[in-house]
Amino acid sequence: MVKLLKNKMMKKLQEITFLLMSIGIFAQSQQVNFGDLPRPIPSTSYNVTYQEMPMSTATGVPNISIPLGGISSQGEKIREDLTLSYNPYNVNNEDFVSDVGFGWSLFSGGAISRQIVGGLDELFDNASASNYNLNDFDDLYYYNLPNGVSGKFKIYRDISNNTFSIVNYDRNSVKMEFTRTSNTATLIVNSFTLTDDKGYKYIFNDYSQSLYTTGNKLYRSAFYLNSIQDASGQEILSYEYRKNYHYLDTTNLLYQNCKLKTINSIGSGKIDIEYNYDHTLVYTMHDPYSISKIKGQNYYGKNLFEYTFEYSFKYYSSFNNQKRVLDKISKINYENPNSPEVTTLEYYNDSLDDNVSLPNFTGISCMDFTETQKYPASSVIGILKKIHLPTGGIIEYGFEPNEYFFDKNSPTYIQSLQENYIDPTIQSIEHIGDFNYSNTYTAGLARWTLQGDPTKQKKIYFVFHAFRNPDNPFLPENPGYLNSGFNLDGINSSSFSTCGTVQADEYSYTVTLTSLVNPGRHNFQFPGMWESGSVSVYELKNTPPPYKNVDYTYGVRIKNEKHYNSPASTTPDKIISYSYSSFDDNNSSSGYKFVNENAYSSSEFVLYKNVKISEGENMGYINNYFKLPSDYPDTYTTIDGVQHAVKNFYNLTQSGLISKKSFFNNSNNKVKEFIYDYELQNSSGITAIPTGYGYTRTGAIKKLKIEEVDFLNNQPTISKITESNFENRFRFNSISSTKQTLPDGTVLEKNFTYPNPLIMIGQVNEFQHLIDKNIIGIPVQIIEKKNGTVISSNNTKFANNSLFPTSVVTTNPNDGSLKTSIRYDKYDDKGNLLQFTTNIDENTGIGVPTTLIYGYNQTLPIAKIEGATVSDLKFVLIPQGSQGIVTRSNQDVDETSENLLLQELDEYRNNSLLKDFMITTFTYDPLVGVTTVTPPNGVREIYKYDNNGKLKMTVDVNGNIVKEYKHNLKPQL
Repeated sequence: MVKLLKNKMMKKLQEITFLLMSIGIFAQSQQVNFGDLPRPIPSTSYNVTYQEMPMSTATGVPNISIPLGGISSQGEKIREDLTLSYNPYNVNNEDFVSDVGFGWSLFSGGAISRQIVGGLDELFDNASASNYNLNDFDDLYYYNLPNGVSGKFKIYRDISNNTFSIVNYDRNSVKMEFTRTSNTATLIVNSFTLTDDKGYKYIFNDYSQSLYTTGNKLYRSAFYLNSIQDASGQEILSYEYRKNYHYLDTTNLLYQNCKLKTINSIGSGKIDIEYNYDHTLVYTMHDPYSISKIKGQNYYGKNLFEYTFEYSFKYYSSFNNQKRVLDKISKINYENPNSPEVTTLEYYNDSLDDNVSLPNFTGISCMDFTETQKYPASSVIGILKKIHLPTGGIIEYGFEPNEYFFDKNSPTYIQSLQENYIDPTIQSIEHIGDFNYSNTYTAGLARWTLQGDPTKQKKIYFVFHAFRNPDNPFLPENPGYLNSGFNLDGINSSSFSTCGTVQADEYSYTVTLTSLVNPGRHNFQFPGMWESGSVSVYELKNTPPPYKNVDYTYGVRIKNEKHYNSPASTTPDKIISYSYSSFDDNNSSSGYKFVNENAYSSSEFVLYKNVKISEGENMGYINNYFKLPSDYPDTYTTIDGVQHAVKNFYNLTQSGLISKKSFFNNSNNKVKEFIYDYELQNSSGITAIPTGYGYTRTGAIKKLKIEEVDFLNNQPTISKITESNFENRFRFNSISSTKQTLPDGTVLEKNFTYPNPLIMIGQVNEFQHLIDKNIIGIPVQIIEKKNGTVISSNNTKFANNSLFPTSVVTTNPNDGSLKTSIRYDKYDDKGNLLQFTTNIDENTGIGVPTTLIYGYNQTLPIAKIEGATVSDLKFVLIPQGSQGIVTRSNQDVDETSENLLLQELDEYRNNSLLKDFMITTFTYDPLVGVTTVTPPNGVREIYKYDNNGKLKMTVDVNGNIVKEYKHNLKPQL
């Protein structure tokens, strides 16, 4: 136990040291080594914030994002969409400034960032060392994937067996694996592989390295996505990195980082990312790299998009150094290269101007007055204020400090206000009197009356000022008598509390004194001779109750969003406002403070139980109700003989769990309401929360019932009830059934069955090959019922260990007979469906086949032949004397080559060997869109795009416009 406490104390000391370094306490005396910081990697460290302080209505963190284009994999299996996202919780002194500027993150590719908790997990990597220790592993890992899945995990060490396993903090379907070095003294990870519930593997082979000063250890501080493979092992997206190395000297590496350079969509195209490097930022809280350009191209070199980024360095009074901020994003307009699509950004430079009114204490120098400014008006400094859109519109974000419920009307709190100036929001200091005096040979005397109940003392401030009387010829040489002060009812002011800084020289003496004084008649006496002076008297007063039950804490929340249609607009065209007061008591905040699972001081955050959203006076409003972690009390468990509190369902309530939404019209009448009723399910194990905050038990939603209620003349009527059940037995939380009850009493049900590993011993699991690949999120059976009667039942088969569907079998609800509604006959080596059959005779297995031919490097279908099998087309695919439609499609890079492809496709359609089949052909501008569709009747439809890849019009073969599309941008001056 002593050793355990010692280890914890050492970790806590390291944590405090790292935190002080990160916020700049040591910045004056030494340069920052980010390998010693809890979040050691610039830019990727921002990922933590999106997990711990997520964007939601209940957190007050708005969803501010700017899409930057993307690229799809072959067959549209996975898309890689690049997005700039802004989170105000990243605007602080603790975190790095990212490679896209203060507060911004670029979500591209995938990363597993790491947070060091207390000390480095793998510090003890030499079993023969004298200080070797089988230490606990408590570092946190945060991941994000291109499919939008994100989460966190930790690595658990079984000390008795010295084995390691991953503990998933999120109830999702991601399977997590790692490879390790041969070092058995500790765990040093070589790579991670995460597999989603569709069987796609995300392989993290590349990693950054950082130097941990304690023990001079180089460790792997983040891992980066290298490859995405489908379940069959085909690589569909790959990622290349720019490796950067920085050395302490000629041999000792300080860090190695990875900056994403290229995203490759196999056979489709790529995205390139370029950076600027500033060597002066190497030892600062900035990523020394900043993204300068992002460019997308298809496989044939056609430009899809290109963005450039401009930054500046700004000094804000709330931070200890300059910050690199993103000022402008310019997208190349290929239609008019001299007129780019420009997005500009503005940030708050000053404190709030609509803050709580605080008194102005002119002439009073007192520490009390400077340390109790409870309304943090400066908390918005450096935060995003406006986005100027390429269309000419403007979005202005109004933020305000976070607040939480604090009972300021309690007798205990009110009593504390009588003795100290601690709350300027409800206290003030009022000037109530002045006394002047001029003494020569005798002491001066003045009478003073303090109004109020004589049995209740008041806090009084006396500003005493004395100076030598120059008219007196008998000035003593020693000026020390000036600080003799005054007497109040015979008590010398030297026994009062001194407030603020004493100002004194040989000619004058000024001091602010405080004391508790009973109301009534009092005598002032000024014993000092040969001096003149004054006393100004101030009384600490409370404003009349009731008081607003709020207090302020770290962070900001969204107050409003103002939308302007043009820069010339002085009045917003739309205002979305947010209010966080309790719906039951408008004089109280609905916010409550919580501590999340990261190890920073900013781990304290606020969740709001009630949030009102309105769009103007005549638009009505929505009241949102949330369940918070405090709605699910802690339970207790005994670990190593000690009882510990366990937080339940924190992963579900961390961003607020919606419990009700009420819609009101502009007359304050409720018109609709959604009521959410949950049944939650705990996981079996518990997980330690870092930094000694206790333990948490992951939860999942087992059942959810949503009542939709309409109000007519303020009378509620249930219009629909939706009930959902979730499958939580095997690492994932997928819907297993739904039930809808309509107003007329009709009941509609759906049941979903997934590949299930939990079958009885001895039974054959026909889906075991899917389970082995983690393909557990695709339903293999869907049954629909109406009023309890089965109306459809579809089973998806994966026969012969196929990882792709082989057929869909439908059950006839009338007689229970089975029918194969569609058979998937053949796939190519890329997983493209080549042939399927419909209208199948169950006795003969014969039906109507359809064959698909793929071109553009096996990425897109260029022909659909109904009635033909792949074997039928074996000798027709490449007609004699031509290059063939597949080869021509691979060569389609411009209008000329597309015309050659169209000629080839028309020849193919008119081939006499295919006259019995119905043929539809397609051409594309890869990664832009389809350019022509020619159905069996030969009436071709043509799709025209501008140089920016935006659809302009649809025309027929004669050039007649069928549809036309307009895209308006603000003209550049």
